[in-house]
Formats: sequence, structure tokens, C-alpha cells
Amino acid sequence: MSNWVSIIEAFRREKKLGSWGVIGESHYDQIAARCGPDELRELKQRLLDLDAAETEIPEWDGDASDDIWRARQMFTAILRYHGVDN
Repeated sequence: MSNWVSIIEAFRREKKLGSWGVIGESHYDQIAARCGPDELRELKQRLLDLDAAETEIPEWDGDASDDIWRARQMFTAILRYHGVDN
């Protein structure tokens, strides 16, 4: 079972980011180091889910598009850290 949500919640608490603070690219390696095979599988699935969700976003909703872009960037960076193609 994946601990992805717990990893992100703990990281946000440690960095005092709150629930909605943006996690900067400079932190991706720190998060990636906490991820194991279960989390990597979950991130690969989440990337597929983001692809599907992106098709449902209205053109006027730039905030949602930005959120998906940021999530995709982080998930891809974490997978790349572990040498996994997405």
C-alpha cells in the first residue's frame, strides 16, 4: 500500500507549507528519497489520471491547468529520480 499522501502531508508539515502551499522543484529530490515502489506505482497511475482529468478542464480554468502541470512536473521528477520512465 502506498504512503504517498502521508509522505506529502509530513513534508508539508516539516516545511510549514500548509495544505495548499506550492512545493517547489528544489524539494522534489527530498520527497523522491522517501518514496518506494508502492509510491512510484501510485504516481504512474496518478499521471494517467491527470491526463484524463486534463481533457475535462474548460479552457477558461487556468488555475486547474496550472495545478495539473505542477503535479505532473513533480510526479515526473520523482519517477526520474528513481530511474523510472512514466
